[in-house]
Formats: sequence, structure tokens, C-alpha cells
Amino acid sequence: MSQRSRERLRRMRDRRARDARTESVEGAIKLAGFGAAILVFVAVAVGFRGGEAGDGLAARFERLVPLLEPALFGMTRLELAMLAIAGLLVALFLWRRFRD
Repeated sequence: MSQRSRERLRRMRDRRARDARTESVEGAIKLAGFGAAILVFVAVAVGFRGGEAGDGLAARFERLVPLLEPALFGMTRLELAMLAIAGLLVALFLWRRFRD
């Protein structure tokens, strides 16, 4: 393998490694669009059959009622869990951001 080929190969590897480290904005946009589509689908479904679906869901998820009772400072356990998940995501983002 010639010196020129090795140099070219090294540059390609460096470029691939740099591209792998950068954040994918396109992927985040696609994921946000997918999430928005799901929310619209749920909203339309509830709008058409809200009463019937609500009664059915209430019967199925009756055992989850304790999650909706105030637990700490007037916040429910479900809200506290979502706050903890959001905190973990922020911590992960900051760790990855300042790791290098």
C-alpha cells in the first residue's frame, strides 16, 4: 500500500469518526414528526369516540388510580416520574455534551 493510499484511508476514517460524533438533526426532526402524528391520531380518535373509549379505558386502568393521587407538594406520582425521566434526559444530554 502506498503512502498516498494510506493517507487517503486515514482521512476517510477520520471523516467517518467525526461524522459519527456529530448529532443527527434529521433524526430528531423525523422523531418529532412521528410523535406529532401519533398525538394527532389520538386526538382525532378521542374526538370521534371519546365517551365510549373513556369508559373502556377507565375500567382497564382502574388499578392505576393511586398514580394520580397527590404524593409530594401536591404533585402526583405520575408527574414525579415524568419529572425524574426529564431530569435523567437532561443529565444524559449534558454528560454527552461535555464529555469531550
